[in-house]
Amino acid sequence: MGRHSEQTINELLATLQVSKQALNAPLRQLIEMQLVSIKPSSVDKRKRLLCLTPKGSELERLLTKTQIDQLNAAFKAAGTQSIEGWFEVMRHLNSGQIDA
Repeated sequence: MGRHSEQTINELLATLQVSKQALNAPLRQLIEMQLVSIKPSSVDKRKRLLCLTPKGSELERLLTKTQIDQLNAAFKAAGTQSIEGWFEVMRHLNSGQIDA
């Protein structure tokens, strides 16, 4: 949700490719922890939008920074050839042309 500041539950389900049942408990927990909030759409009142709270945005920022720091350290340790290989793998995954 960090990059997608407001999205519907159905959009999140599609992104995560999980069922409503699988999302229910974790989403409820995030709401109880005041990391995520739900608000009505200003365009369509029937839609409910998920939003990170300020507390959720801060946690997302800290987790992203930690992940970036870990990737930078791993890239530095792996060397140039490994980095190029990783980017090639990511290009193939991003192309959507790989079957599981």
